Amino acid sequence: ASKLATHEGPCAKGCQTALEYALITAPEARDPELVRLLDAVAGRVLGK
Repeated sequence: ASKLATHEGPCAKGCQTALEYALITAPEARDPELVRLLDAVAGRVLGK
């Protein structure tokens, strides 16, 4: 995790888009508290 603080730009292997094609629970079935907790890592995708 310490290396992430100095990393700039997108991942050379495409990590920043890993969730684009992931199977994600339908919005109406999501636990609102869990969505809140996941916001930092998946907010861009869960907000769709």
